[in-house]
Amino acid sequence: MLKKLSGPVAILLTVALILGAVQLNGTYFIKRSVPGPIINGVEGYHVIVAGGDPEGVSAALSAARNGLRVLLVCEQEALGGLMTLGMLNFIDMNYFEQPGVISGSRVLLTQGIFGAFYGALGNAFDVGEAKAWFLTQVHREPNIDLLLNVKIVAPIMEGNAVCGLTVLQDGEERDYYSLRLIDATVDADVAAMAGVPYTVGGEDFGKNEKQGVTLVFCLSGVDWQGIRDYVNYEKNENNNMEVGITNEAAWGYGPEALLYVPQNPRMRLRGPNIARQKNGDVLINALIIFGVDALDERSKQQAMEEAEAELAYIVGFMRENFRGFENAILEYTATQLYVRETRHIIGEYRLTIDDVLENRDHWDRIAHGSYPVDIQPTSPASYGTVVGNPDIYSIPFRSLVPLLVENLLVVGRSASYDSLPHGSARVIPVGMVTGEAAGVAA
Repeated sequence: MLKKLSGPVAILLTVALILGAVQLNGTYFIKRSVPGPIINGVEGYHVIVAGGDPEGVSAALSAARNGLRVLLVCEQEALGGLMTLGMLNFIDMNYFEQPGVISGSRVLLTQGIFGAFYGALGNAFDVGEAKAWFLTQVHREPNIDLLLNVKIVAPIMEGNAVCGLTVLQDGEERDYYSLRLIDATVDADVAAMAGVPYTVGGEDFGKNEKQGVTLVFCLSGVDWQGIRDYVNYEKNENNNMEVGITNEAAWGYGPEALLYVPQNPRMRLRGPNIARQKNGDVLINALIIFGVDALDERSKQQAMEEAEAELAYIVGFMRENFRGFENAILEYTATQLYVRETRHIIGEYRLTIDDVLENRDHWDRIAHGSYPVDIQPTSPASYGTVVGNPDIYSIPFRSLVPLLVENLLVVGRSASYDSLPHGSARVIPVGMVTGEAAGVAA
């Protein structure tokens, strides 16, 4: 309970209660939340957001800031999903080189809530700081109720319309009702249960294959100066422009990684993306695992166990062959896999590879992208490919609107994209912008 205030402080607090949050001497005073709509005789929500990944957090924040009562449902113990529990902290950025402007002048295409995250934490961010950022942003919004560590059971349907969500909470099923639902689960689980049509992997062009998954792992004892020396040598002596380093991130060792002979034929080591943490440890995105059915929890668990067994050999190889890694020690692995591809829903419009490579605009654009069409390898026999490098393309709102089911929007990598353009549009910054757009639309 707030104590009674008078004078200028009381005036400021009154303004805060009318306009929203204000900071007074380090304390946030926040206005009361808006009431939810009455549904079936009880107070419900204007919108439920299913999924606590960055795309879901972005959708919830957007809807709440537009005056809606929001329920954010997260099945994990922390927000941030792939960025935090998956430890993917070196993310794929989308810039646009302005024509006629001095070379090097780039515009960040993914602004809004992602822009705020990027401005606060940058790329190659500390995972602990990212967890805190997502949770703080949600807690500061009085219009958001947050559920963590619950299981999504099924959407509540009235005919072909979604009107809520059933979750398993504290050992019992509970129903939450809403006027709209945003599916931000990474695999469009709610949409699939509701009856939205979809394809899986490369099914849309006749291929029964999906991009390999990755288990990110953490190493201590890595010498950053040693990595810098390696990068400088490669650039200056070997004219290798495929390597690079900043104070927080590095990439390279591609030819060295190809020399690794895996113990498990489902595994491959590729040139790593390397990102520092505040304590000096580094996170490594380099291990690809094939043959994983990412829609099957047992298959994912088996993949993680096999990958952890392989890492004993991988880290030994890196000590011997990667400059700067001579004293590397495996500390831990991510608690969830980096899954690049599962379902692709079918919506009012499906983004095509021509849209991306021909830099097409759309009348109902809600996001822009420019990341290369990066198709990761799908089997030990393939090495992946970059299909093309767009300058700038737009994503239409219709790609968030699924067929056959009403009151539902789908955001993130499982939105209505063909599998090839998904290689570009799947990246987290674009997904966060689509999430923000869905919150506005709701």
